[in-house]
Amino acid sequence: MKVSIVIPCYNEEKWIEKTVAAALDQDYPDFEIILVNNASTDNTRNVLLLLQEKNPNIIKVVDEPRQGVLMAREAGRVAATGDIIACLDADCIPPTNWISHAVPYFADQHIVAVAGIYDYYDGPTWQRYGMLAVQMMFMSPVNTLIQKIKKRAAFVGGNVFIRASALEKAGGYNKVTTFYGDEVDTSSRILPFGSIEYVSTLIVKTSARRYRDFGFWNTQKKYDLSTWSTIGKAIIRQEETIHPR
Repeated sequence: MKVSIVIPCYNEEKWIEKTVAAALDQDYPDFEIILVNNASTDNTRNVLLLLQEKNPNIIKVVDEPRQGVLMAREAGRVAATGDIIACLDADCIPPTNWISHAVPYFADQHIVAVAGIYDYYDGPTWQRYGMLAVQMMFMSPVNTLIQKIKKRAAFVGGNVFIRASALEKAGGYNKVTTFYGDEVDTSSRILPFGSIEYVSTLIVKTSARRYRDFGFWNTQKKYDLSTWSTIGKAIIRQEETIHPR
C-alpha cells in the first residue's frame, strides 16, 4: 500500500527540515511526502521548495492560502496519491519504522485509521514521561469504549494513519472551521466506515513548544475540552489561535 505523508506547514522554517529528514529516512518502500505551505509569512515556502528540488521523486509542495490546519490537511489529501494518508505535524520526528509499524494493521479491511501517541521530547521530565504514561494507559481503552457506546473517537492529529478511501467517503476534512481538537471531528467523520485502532507503541517525538509558550494548563485545557466532549452529544469547538513559532 502506498503511503502519503501529509505535513501542514505554517511558519515552520526552523523545524521542517528535521521533520522531513526523519520522514525521508523511513524503511518502508513506497511513500511520498506532501508539504503544504499554509499561508506562511516567513521563509517556509522557499525551504519547502528546496527540499522538493533535492527529492523531486518523493516530495511534492502544495500551497494552501487559507490559514488553518484542516485547510492544509485537505489540500494535502487532495494532492496525495497514496492508499493511506499519514498525518504528521511539522515539528514531529517519526522513528525509521513509523510507516512499516502502522501499515500492517490495515490488512484488516474494517480498520479505517491507526493512531499513535506523542512523546514531548523537549519538555520537562515530568511532562514528557507523565504524558507518555497517560497516553499509553488510557487512550486505547477510552477510545475503544467511546467508539462502541457513542460512535465517536479522538486521536492526536500529528500521528495517525487514515485509509484514503474512508476520508474520501467522508467528504475529506472539515474545512468550515479550525479549532483545538479538530481530530475529534475527523475521527467522527470516518467512524461510520470502520474502526480506529490505537497502538501505544506507535510513537513520534514532538515539541512541547506550545505548552512552554502558552502555559501547560492553558494549553491542555483546550485539548481536553475538545477531546472529552466526544463522550457528550456535541463536539466542543475551541477556536484555534495562532501557534507560536
